[in-house]
Amino acid sequence: MHYSRRLFLALAAGCGLSTLTLRSAHAQTPRPAARDAPDLKSLIAKATRLSVLSDRITRSQVQRSLGVLASRADRVLADSTQEARKLLTELAASNTAAATRSQISAASQAYDGLLKASEKLSITDRPALAQFARLADDVGEAVDKVVELLIKDSAQPMAGILSTTADLQRLTQHLGVHFLLARAGVEEKEQLKEVAQGREEFIKHMAELKKANLKTAQTDGLLQLLDNQWMFMNQALGSTGRDVTAMEHVCTTSERTLEVLTSLYPQYESALR
Repeated sequence: MHYSRRLFLALAAGCGLSTLTLRSAHAQTPRPAARDAPDLKSLIAKATRLSVLSDRITRSQVQRSLGVLASRADRVLADSTQEARKLLTELAASNTAAATRSQISAASQAYDGLLKASEKLSITDRPALAQFARLADDVGEAVDKVVELLIKDSAQPMAGILSTTADLQRLTQHLGVHFLLARAGVEEKEQLKEVAQGREEFIKHMAELKKANLKTAQTDGLLQLLDNQWMFMNQALGSTGRDVTAMEHVCTTSERTLEVLTSLYPQYESALR
């Protein structure tokens, strides 16, 4: 799995919480919205969530393989699969530009293959688990291309604070995946390197959110919750060896941290209007 994929929005922004403009050389002049024009902001949020879910599904499968809070992992896997299928259906039904529709179709086919592979996955087969994780990363890349095209279609810049929040959502699951894969003995050195890099990026992005001028009582409260959850998650991620308690804490805090960020994103969206 490649860490760089999970940060494509923030990296494309290239300047912290400034405005994100993808492929600015080809930016189009905003056009009046047609009566049946899609809600591109909503579609961007849905595609971003699909990207997060590809890692959430993988984390659940590795969690099941390790026997860590297995019943919870079963529920998260079932919920994530159901949510992913719903989002894929909604994206497929959207009225988007031709190039975007084509990428949505390609991403949907790839995602469907991931979900089918998930159903058949033998969690005791570690090589198969590693292959599944690589497939999930490829699927995530395909979905991230959909997000990029949707941003381009909107002919509007995307606020850096939203891209940073989206990348933090991805990182909660990304870190959980690689921490657990290392404990499963799958390319351990490489997984731990990914975890170390991801922790640094999370801290960096957290600092950017705290420094942002966009503040409300709601966002301030959620940022405090985020701080608390990240403190627990970061401590667990720093654990060495194969301590079951640390693995449990990574699993539970990755969920809680994602929940806070999922609530924070629409608060920023609302404040930007």
